[in-house]
Amino acid sequence: MAFKFIIVAPRDSFNHFEPEGRLRFGNVCYHKDLLGTGNYVFGGGDFMIDDETMTVRLSGNSGDFGYPQLDGEKWDWKKLYVDEEWSEDEGYKFIYKDPSYNNGKEIDLTPLIEYKDE
Repeated sequence: MAFKFIIVAPRDSFNHFEPEGRLRFGNVCYHKDLLGTGNYVFGGGDFMIDDETMTVRLSGNSGDFGYPQLDGEKWDWKKLYVDEEWSEDEGYKFIYKDPSYNNGKEIDLTPLIEYKDE
């Protein structure tokens, strides 16, 4: 078991996606264990919560779904929803960084984060 995340977005009946995704988190064996029905996965990775710096640190990639699509070239997210249970961590920054992705530059997802249950 490990702390993993994926980014998902629902598809409509025409297979279109909205530019609003959802970050799903869990302590699971496989990233696919976080997947619900009717969703398309835009990659994933690992996460840890750093309470000292109030940061949710996202990194790596998913063996099931690849690197998260965060760079704006493949997908330009307008919002990334996080379940209400995470709202206790409101005020935390959400940062993705991996040396093999986006030239190792940090991607600050905090401006995109909204708390909303599915």
